[in-house]
Amino acid sequence: FRRVLFRSDKYSLESLDNKRIYSFFELVHSSGNETFFDNISQINAYEYLNFDCRDTKIKSYGSFNTNLYKDIKNESDFVELYNEIFSKSVSKCIETDNYKVGTALSGGLDSSTITSKAAELNKKEVFSFTASFDSLKGKDYLKTSEKEYSSEVVKKWSTSHHNVDIKSTGPITHLEQHLDRKSTRLNSSHLVISYAVFCLK
Repeated sequence: FRRVLFRSDKYSLESLDNKRIYSFFELVHSSGNETFFDNISQINAYEYLNFDCRDTKIKSYGSFNTNLYKDIKNESDFVELYNEIFSKSVSKCIETDNYKVGTALSGGLDSSTITSKAAELNKKEVFSFTASFDSLKGKDYLKTSEKEYSSEVVKKWSTSHHNVDIKSTGPITHLEQHLDRKSTRLNSSHLVISYAVFCLK
């Protein structure tokens, strides 16, 4: 009989899965139901847990339905449909009582597209934030600086922009508080940066 454990505090679980830790640094995302803990599995999208006194299994109840998109004949049709779905998604995300919204703008494809769409919808005042590491010098600074790319997005959409020097936030000093707010273990340094950025403004 496998134990089914319901709890919000996972930090007391004892044994770490070294194989998953290695794969995290190589691939980041898990390839199945494995977690960072030995003999602890996670339930993914389109899955449910079926258990009784004899056995416990994770089963699938669905999958991505490609038939919904069988009428797409060419690239322009795909772009039109994608833009429709993406616009609805961003629109729902910014449906708040507040007149303004914030975006983390790294200058990469994902954050630039989301920030641009939020501004294009013209429903809210968009505040964008870019993390910077101004204490670094030379090659180290060039490897981490994203201001060149984020500034292009800001220039195009006139967002209310803030460059946040991570050094001035002291994210490590707030690490324990950050972990208390997360439902899962810290699995990326980006989470610390995001916490530092959005705690400032």
